[in-house]
Amino acid sequence: MRKTQRMSLEEISKKINISRTTLYKVINNKGYVKDSTKKIVEDALKKYKYIPNLNARDLARHRRHTIGYVGMDYSASYFFTMMKWGLKRATDEFGDNGLDIVIAESSHRNPEKQVEDIDRMLKEGIRDFIISVADADVIHEKIQELREMGCNIVYLSRYADEENRVFVGVDYYQSGVLAAEMMGKMLPDGGKVQIMVSNTLEHDIYVRMRCDGFTDEIKKYKNIEVLPVKQEVNTEQEATEYTRYLLEQYKDLKGIFDITYKTDTVADTLIKSGKQDKIRLVGFDLYEKIAPYIRNSAVDVMISQDLPGQAYLAAKLLFNHICYNRAFEKNNYYSRLDVIVASNLEYFEY
Repeated sequence: MRKTQRMSLEEISKKINISRTTLYKVINNKGYVKDSTKKIVEDALKKYKYIPNLNARDLARHRRHTIGYVGMDYSASYFFTMMKWGLKRATDEFGDNGLDIVIAESSHRNPEKQVEDIDRMLKEGIRDFIISVADADVIHEKIQELREMGCNIVYLSRYADEENRVFVGVDYYQSGVLAAEMMGKMLPDGGKVQIMVSNTLEHDIYVRMRCDGFTDEIKKYKNIEVLPVKQEVNTEQEATEYTRYLLEQYKDLKGIFDITYKTDTVADTLIKSGKQDKIRLVGFDLYEKIAPYIRNSAVDVMISQDLPGQAYLAAKLLFNHICYNRAFEKNNYYSRLDVIVASNLEYFEY
């Protein structure tokens, strides 16, 4: 008689297409799980003869693995809030197995604070880090020091090393390509398009990669002319004033690709100028203030990323590495890019 093969929890998760988080909830009797889902999980655990390693779990409870998250933020705590949700999901899932995360936040305009946060964590004995880099030039020397000390580093969303890194985030160049494809298809008759960015292309490689992806892809649309990139739009007032200038200066302006995290301000200016139906507006990242403008189509498209999912994956990868000695399988763990418009917005609102 053929025996049913014993499976790991990860294998069972894939077999029944139910997340490991849900499996953990059922096994540990924590959190809410629908009765129908719980039955599927329980039947699968029985069928595949899953036996929790109680000795290992008990050991883990007495041995803690602390990760330091050194984060930065954009746009009224949106970025940091999303990351914290993902980190909390990781501690909810792996806390019983020994995972702790110490969190430090700073503004992207104060990158020196990240160096201070790392030094403080080192004094506390932390040797494993998830870092969302605010400024690669500022933190680079400290990263080299961490590597010399044998510390483990996973970069989240932004990095400081081009080589020998483990990075969880999006392909920024590809996000620009996707934005250009959306813009090009919305402008079959062509016209002038403006790219607006915060910071400068010289000092912000992530913005530059998005711009490069956009300008490379938009060349496929022969009748579209991209105006010189407008850099250093960092406040709502600057976004308002430059949008007004554009509307006055270029009567044949047809599109704006905004990477300033002031897309809501740009959209509001278009509405007040009566131009929201004549100018196609594409932005990057879904944050709370932008939702009403997507809903009323003043913002036509937002290219967005799953920030909580990225944070969860970064913590999971690093925890499995330091706790179970699981090797990182690749250097870049790219997460999905979402195209958000009015008709599918509700599926992405947290």
